[in-house]
Formats: sequence, structure tokens, C-alpha cells
Amino acid sequence: MRARRSRRVGLVAAIVVMVLAPASPAFAHAGGLTPRDHRVEVTGITPPVTGLSARMVNNGTQLQLRNAGTADVTVLPDRAGDPSRVVRAGDTVRLTDPRTQPPPLADGRAAEGRWRIPVRTTEGTSAVVGQIEWRPGPSPLPWWLLIAGLAITGSLLGRVPWWRAGLAAGVVAVTGAHVAHVAGSALAVTGQPFVSLFLGASGVGLVCWPLGAATVVAAARRSTHTAFVAAVVGAALVVAALPDFGSFGYSELPFAWPASTDRLLLASTLGGGAGLAAGGFVGMRRQLSGSEPLPGATEST
Repeated sequence: MRARRSRRVGLVAAIVVMVLAPASPAFAHAGGLTPRDHRVEVTGITPPVTGLSARMVNNGTQLQLRNAGTADVTVLPDRAGDPSRVVRAGDTVRLTDPRTQPPPLADGRAAEGRWRIPVRTTEGTSAVVGQIEWRPGPSPLPWWLLIAGLAITGSLLGRVPWWRAGLAAGVVAVTGAHVAHVAGSALAVTGQPFVSLFLGASGVGLVCWPLGAATVVAAARRSTHTAFVAAVVGAALVVAALPDFGSFGYSELPFAWPASTDRLLLASTLGGGAGLAAGGFVGMRRQLSGSEPLPGATEST
């Protein structure tokens, strides 16, 4: 009987490997945006141009110009011979202009300062002006401790008498955190369709989100597969969120809501996912010990 149970646990482990091995992590954030430690802002247009507004988008990497006036606006190049960019009346354009992105300093920081991009209209010549502000990132230590605490707490779910319900609740919470993280990342991108950004940034989430629903169903039916599915979902969510691990140490995150919210969602996904993986395997060990039936085993009446 024990050899039979061992073969089944080995099969479970093999399935986990097959599910996770081909999973390739998504970009750290939607649209290929990356965290930074400096903020780029537009401070004004001097002198003002009728109908023209400007702001930085996509985590400060692009300048967006919206021309709500009746005359075209020409963005003058930095160097002679470079082409000009025309913003037609009623149009919105996004420019990746190196004048708004000073090169990094030798110590890895970005140079602080002000920038200026001249524009020409029928009213004359004006300039879109802005600044770059260095903002050191927070210490990642508190977030690492939160990840460790959530992982330990999650691993204990496999030991409680109501372990099926505990694992199912954990799967719902961690999956929800990952969905919110991906949604906030996609909403932070300007100029691209939300759906394609959301799907592209979800990565392994497209597989493990439906498995999260399967975990809840399995727990409700008191299925012997609850622990296995919860372990797979937890491990897959860790794989999906791991590329964003470095975000804890940056001040400016490409996220639609406050950066602290993104860090909390990311820590919940990483720590909670690791806890679910551990708690699921603890539940499977309980089944191996005979206190709970293994997946595929016939429960005695």
C-alpha cells in the first residue's frame, strides 16, 4: 500500500514539474515598462499655446502632446538636420525624446535637472519644459519579511483540520492579488489596448487562474485533489510574479495606483504563492501518511 501511495505522490510531483517547466515569465510589467528611481514631469508650456497640453506617460518614458487647438504644432528637433514632428490639430502624439531622459551618472543614478523642448505654432515659438527628480527607492527588507511571513503562514494551512477550506481561501486571495497586480500594470500603459496588455503581462496566470477556480470546486466537494491543485497554483503564481521581485527597491513603478499598493500585491503573490505550494504539499503528505486518502484512491465507507 505504501509503495502504491509513493508512486502516486511521484506522479503528482511529475505533473507539477510538467506544468511549471514550460512556463516562461512575462515581462516585469505590461508594455515592457520597467521600475525606475527618478520621476520625469512636465512643469509647463512657456509661453502657453492655445489648446496644447503636455504630460509624461508610460512611467516617464514618453512625452504626450495633445493638440486641442485649430492650428498644427511643430516639435522642433534637438539637432539640425533631424526631422521635425508635427502634431496636427485634434491629434495626440507620444514622443520618445532623449531630451527628457538624461543619461545615468557613473554611480547608477539618473542625472537631475530640467529639460526643454521647443515647439512652433502660428502664435510663435514656445517650449514644453519639465524636470527630472531623483527619488531613491525604499528598503526592500520589510517586503521580504512580509513574503517570508506569508510563506510560513501559508505552509501551515496544510496542517489544520480544515485544510481544504484554508487552501481554497488562500488560492482565492493570492490569485486575486496577482490579477490586481497585472491589471494595475496594464492600466499604467498609455497608447496600447488594455486587453492585449493584460493578457501579455499575465504570463502563467492564464493557466493558474482557472486552476484557482478548480481548487475552490475541489475543496467544496472535499476532493482528494484539493492539495495537489493548490500546490500547483501557488507554485505557478510564484513563477508568474518572480520577474517583478526587484520592484521592491524602486521608487517609481509602472503601475496605475500607488506604488505601495503594487508592492503589497506583489508580496502577497510571492509569499502567498510559496505558502500555498508548501501547504499543498503538506496536505499531500498527510494523504501519504494515511490520515487522508491520496488523489485517485478509493475512500473507505
